[in-house]
Amino acid sequence: MLDGARRQPCFETARNVLAGEIITVSDVRKVACGSDKNAAPLRFDAGFQIFCAIVDLPAATFLGAITPAPAGSVNAGTKLYFVMGAGPVRIQRTVTALQPAKPGERLYVRGADGRSFVTIFRPGSAGSGEE
Repeated sequence: MLDGARRQPCFETARNVLAGEIITVSDVRKVACGSDKNAAPLRFDAGFQIFCAIVDLPAATFLGAITPAPAGSVNAGTKLYFVMGAGPVRIQRTVTALQPAKPGERLYVRGADGRSFVTIFRPGSAGSGEE
């Protein structure tokens, strides 16, 4: 395929990305596509429709024509606040994400007591937020 015929833009990392991290729109910047450029090795998770770094990627690493996850995506292992309310009562718990998730998706988390449960990931909302 010729570069001019590409419909998907190409990207490079805008910051250092650690192995295992989700590639999000805040991690990348658009660059020109070229047949002479080798894209970094990434893992595509078809279930979550996300790209993850396989190895540590320094800033300015060419990623190729990918679709970065929306800003606000969460990686497995991220500490979050889970906030729940009923009437005037609000309960806040620190939880750990057990899987990657994008805003609006189901997110399995584990509380400090070791119990796991599912919630809808809403970054910055009353439902959950990053710690």
